[in-house]
Order: sequence, then C-alpha cells, then structure tokens
Amino acid sequence: MNDNGGFSSDNDTSCSSCPQEENTRDSPSFSDIRSAHLPDIPMEDVFSLWARANYSKKMPHLLRDEHSWQLYNELHLNDFDALFSKTAEFLGLSIIIRTSLFDQEIKSFEHSFPGGSIIVVGAGLSTVHTRLANLDAHWYYVDLPPINTIRQQYCTGCSQSIDILDYTDIDWINHVPIMPGQDVLVVFPSSLQCADPIKVAILMESLADKWPSVHIVFDALTTKALGYTEIMNTMKSLTGKDYTSSGYTVDDIEEEVQMWSDEDLQFNVLRSYGIFDAVSIKSDWEKHTQKTVMRALILRAYNMHHVYHAATDIF
Repeated sequence: MNDNGGFSSDNDTSCSSCPQEENTRDSPSFSDIRSAHLPDIPMEDVFSLWARANYSKKMPHLLRDEHSWQLYNELHLNDFDALFSKTAEFLGLSIIIRTSLFDQEIKSFEHSFPGGSIIVVGAGLSTVHTRLANLDAHWYYVDLPPINTIRQQYCTGCSQSIDILDYTDIDWINHVPIMPGQDVLVVFPSSLQCADPIKVAILMESLADKWPSVHIVFDALTTKALGYTEIMNTMKSLTGKDYTSSGYTVDDIEEEVQMWSDEDLQFNVLRSYGIFDAVSIKSDWEKHTQKTVMRALILRAYNMHHVYHAATDIF
C-alpha cells in the first residue's frame, strides 16, 4: 500500500537530489538507480522494503524488522532516500501497520494449526520468514521470477518459490507440493489490489477446490478510498498502476465471499477489520498523516479480511 508526496514517476529523469557519480555524468535518474541495484523489481516492492526498514526503526512499537534494515544496506536502498523520503509519512506508516497485522494473522493460524503450510502470493521483498522464524510452518512464496531470484539470495531456508506472471493466475496452485489434508493459509499482501474481480473469484474458488480447509487473508481498499485523489496519484506514480480505474475493492466482505460461493463451495468471514482500528493517532505525526488516518478510520477505507472455506474448523 502506498501514499503521496509528489515524487518523480518512473519516466521522470529530473532527479537533482540523487547521488553523483564522481562528476563524470549528470545525476542518475530514477530508472538508473532501479536498474543498477534491483533490475525488473516492481517499484512498489522496493518501496515496501525501504519503508519497513526506515519506519520500523522510527516506530518499533508498531513493527520490529531488523532484517529489513540489513537488506536496506545490502541492496543499497539508501540510493532511494531522496526519492522515497518525499512521500508522506502516512504511506510508510500504513505499510508497517499492515505488515504487523499480516504477521498477527499468520501467527494466529499457526497457533491453531501448528505445522500448517503458509503460501504468500506476491510477497515482494518480504522478510516475514525472519520476523516469524520461530513458527512451526512450511513456507511457500508465489511471485514474479525476478523477485523470487532476489529472495533466494537473502532468504536461506525459506522453502520453495513458485514463479508466476500474474497474481490471479491459478496454474501455480498445482505446483505447490502440499500433502492432502494439510492445513493451508494463503496470504495476499496487497497483491490483489489491481486484480480483476472476476479473476479473484475464480482464484478463490480454485483455492477451495484444491485445499478444502483453506484460510485466506488479504487486504483491500474500499471504493471510498479511491476518492483520495492525492494518495491515488502517488500510488500511480510509484507503481504505474491506476487504482481508480482498475483496482479491486471490497465494500462489504460478507457480500464478496457470497459471490465466491455456490452449492459446493461455501466461504465464510472469520475476521474483518480496519487497518488502523487499533492505532492511536500520535501528536508527533505529520498533520497529513493524522488527518488521513482519521479519515480512513471514519470511512473504514482500508481493511484486512480473513476468510475461510466451510470445510475447515473455526478457531
């Protein structure tokens, strides 16, 4: 999830604050920095890692993620400081809060189903395997090939990676080596936000067909959130995606899961809550952050959903 500050878009090469190269050329562009360190990695994934590293240090009471800071240094993400630091504080805050909530949902699942399998679809440059290293879980990462390649370089023992070209593709389901009867949690950390709703429904039905006891956790904006023009414009400049015209939104999760259900498949809602519901607004936050969090709370504009297929036990 991303927010605003008016920084350059992917095709804007006028970054005067980027680091110099010993006076041999002009300041490198946004694309220069991107290709030098993380070729072919989507910018929303680069920014998410950058935000977790920086804002978890500023707000450790919300998220502790030492591995993100280690990767920040190893991958030279300080080269992005001048660009990303122009974004509003709200964006970095929202990333570490939702990361913490995904962690809580995963821990809750594993507490009830120890030894279960966790499939993270669109994990990006995730460090969840180190934050939750003490869990008795089998981890699987489903993501774009370049991201899986980077992950394999820094994620030792993080289990299997499965390559996909589209997060709503259902072919990957047949390539995850999970034994029949295994408890399964599928996590979509913002990877559905630009998905086609019809493809999402097909994907959910396919998950339930494959793993009758499946649990699914995902975050989603509401249509009201798309009215935040300032935020939506920044998300577009960061990702190149227009969420206002192609975003997957959920206004009523009960109605949403009924659209996935039929006579043979019955989805239910275990939990649904606002991303900022448990957050206390701080006086030392930027005014823009305070205002945006308050607006999101009032309108419930950004929510976390935990659903399950009816074949599973409720915990």
